Amino acid sequence: MNRKEFNMTIGLGAAALLLNPHSSAEAQEASERNTEEFSLRGVYFHDGFEVDPIHHAPLHWGRDEWMREIRWLKACGINAIEFATMLEFNRIPKTDMEKKKISDRLEVMELAHSLGMKFGYILSNTVVSTVPDNEEPGNQMKNRAVQLCPQKKENFEQTVALQEWYMNTYRKADFYEEFAADWGGCHCGQCTVDDYMKYVDTFARDAQAKNPEARLYANTWCIAYWGPSPEEQGWKKVFENEIAGSRKVIELLPAMPPNTHLTLPCHHLYRPLVYQQCGGKSKTPVFPTHEDIQSVTQSGRDVMAWPHFIMDDDTGRSMQWGIVHSEVRYIRELLQRLQLTGIRQIMGKPLPSLAADPEHLCLWPAAARTIIARGTDHP
Repeated sequence: MNRKEFNMTIGLGAAALLLNPHSSAEAQEASERNTEEFSLRGVYFHDGFEVDPIHHAPLHWGRDEWMREIRWLKACGINAIEFATMLEFNRIPKTDMEKKKISDRLEVMELAHSLGMKFGYILSNTVVSTVPDNEEPGNQMKNRAVQLCPQKKENFEQTVALQEWYMNTYRKADFYEEFAADWGGCHCGQCTVDDYMKYVDTFARDAQAKNPEARLYANTWCIAYWGPSPEEQGWKKVFENEIAGSRKVIELLPAMPPNTHLTLPCHHLYRPLVYQQCGGKSKTPVFPTHEDIQSVTQSGRDVMAWPHFIMDDDTGRSMQWGIVHSEVRYIRELLQRLQLTGIRQIMGKPLPSLAADPEHLCLWPAAARTIIARGTDHP
């Protein structure tokens, strides 16, 4: 048996496990409460990084690579894809490379729509690129960008105008997400979640004007970074503030335009780093709870889960390219816990190595019903 055959065998076994997820009391409860599959099963592409080998980096994929990728995702059961303006790219495009990326994404959006898939775009807020006009962005580790405090009117207007340019470029998108931070937020000490919600309110109204059918999701990823930097008090404080900040967003959501919905990172339900900081999984606060989600959905808003670190060896400190271990039981438990809360939309993020290497077993948690071993048709 060669590696490809081995991976396919594991993939079929993994799919069988996922389709029969009754290995724990919690899983049984989730199954009994609601057996609906996830209505939105998406994949978010992080395409602003250089990686080695270069063909693993979506930053360098061309039109043909993207076309094959989207068709393959459709075959896997994915029904939504999402992109973002990466850190250094937060400017009006200056170079041929930036313009080509936008052209490719517009074609990706058209292809996705032709296949019956949704297309989403993530907006930032306070971030503005500092890359010289004649240089290409792409080296994210240099952090060539600044955060402009929105307490100053001119800063708020400048940063809103920049994101509105991207909204207009992708005005046929089915939905937008307004990232709280990473990149974005403000550490001035005066800004709070209320300042973040000003962006949410503004972009939701813009989305309504550009495309009445489009949604705007308030994504509380790194919501803890609205205020004094929590990292000075350690990762535990980051995750504690994530709960408080997310619940503040939930409280303010009914006052937002009717096309505004909610996205939660759900770190406390699955992420090893959170468990470590809290002293173990059993001591980790549960968030979101079924009651949290119910309070949102009863007001006519939907909730999307946005799991990012879908791997067992998450450290939260170092870049890990290449082989990443992501066990079937790990992904299955995450999906079960999300189902238990009442969440019915999920956007997963694969690492570049999982997205581009045919010899890795690709476990796409966003599918929520299948696990696929990748074949040879790849970028």
